[in-house]
Amino acid sequence: LTRLVAPDAFGWMFVATSIGVTVSLICDAGFREVVVRSERGQDRAFLDTVWSLQVMRGVLLMTVALLIAGGLWLAERQGYRVGGVYDDPRFPVILAVLSISFMIQGLQSTRLWLAYRRMDTRAIVRIELTVQLVSLATIFGWAAFDASVWAMVAGSISSSVVGVILSHWALPGTSDRFRIEPDATREVLRFGRWIWLSSIITVLSTQFDKLFFGAIAAPTWIGQLSLAIGLVSALEAVIARVASTIALPYFADYMRVDRVAATRRFAQALIAVDCFAFLVAGGLYVTGPLIVDLLYPDSYADAGRKLSVVGAVLLMTRTYVSGNFLLALDRGAMTVLASIAKTVALVGCVTGGYALQGAEGALLGVAAHAVVFYAVTVCIDISSGARLRLLNLLPFAALVAGAAVGQAVVLVASLL
Repeated sequence: LTRLVAPDAFGWMFVATSIGVTVSLICDAGFREVVVRSERGQDRAFLDTVWSLQVMRGVLLMTVALLIAGGLWLAERQGYRVGGVYDDPRFPVILAVLSISFMIQGLQSTRLWLAYRRMDTRAIVRIELTVQLVSLATIFGWAAFDASVWAMVAGSISSSVVGVILSHWALPGTSDRFRIEPDATREVLRFGRWIWLSSIITVLSTQFDKLFFGAIAAPTWIGQLSLAIGLVSALEAVIARVASTIALPYFADYMRVDRVAATRRFAQALIAVDCFAFLVAGGLYVTGPLIVDLLYPDSYADAGRKLSVVGAVLLMTRTYVSGNFLLALDRGAMTVLASIAKTVALVGCVTGGYALQGAEGALLGVAAHAVVFYAVTVCIDISSGARLRLLNLLPFAALVAGAAVGQAVVLVASLL
């Protein structure tokens, strides 16, 4: 796709998607979670209420996104400068069209949430893969005739449409209808308030830097950054999937049998994850420009330098293991503390870096906040009973090893 679409298109889409995710998380009510966990999760009246509230939320999300787009358009017409991507006259239109997908997603059937409740993984994965394939086909098909940001916007909307259709037609169950039951509404809202509080923290800790870059950098610069973040996120997703699927039940089983053995196993798993993350981060620091040069066209060349920097966020992948361990210990409050610490570190490092060196300084702030958060989580794990030394040299040895291997790869590539 990078050979068809210019970096600025990725920049617009990156920021618009971040706004969508932010609005969605702020308005998150945990509909899937409440259906999975509630004793009434299979009751038709309860499901109809959840679906009705979900539809109203979808309309609300679209309305908020349209208001933001309208505000940016009006500010541009009146000569007010927000900065960066937000000042581009094309951006409000992109955001406004993209907001349609929010309303469409609100029509998703509760049959999908029931599939999660039944742990029907095969059906869920089948739907997700189909949605991704349709989205990619739409993007590439559109880009073949119009290599612009609208190819990605069309892909996003098509994925929402197909996802909704499949949730209604590809899964067993009864059709949803609009109905509001007072008792069900109270249960959903009561459960959702905790999801909402958690989502506020999540918004700041995961989206602040993206929205901030939207105000300080040009679309092309952000498009290159989005490519680097995408590559790192792919590596991070592998670790997250393994940790989320295996770690919690694994630690929980050990906790019930032998608490001492559980803490020992946790320390071993955490050091292994740290070593892998440091190894890859060290390798990316050296090979970032080479990777981008080999895989992408010249217009994305600066993404290599950004990849070298943002690779540092892999240091935070330890939370996928330590978070599950804390939950197994029934110390969920510590995970909230860690999220707050991450938010403070991100906001402080990114804004501080920008004050010192502009957009490049803010980018270095993203890497710096990962280092700060790594230190904080080590202290939290030790205070929770993990048998770890405050300064374990193995991960740092892995960092040096990764950089050395990366340097060797660069040297070999230069000789070819």
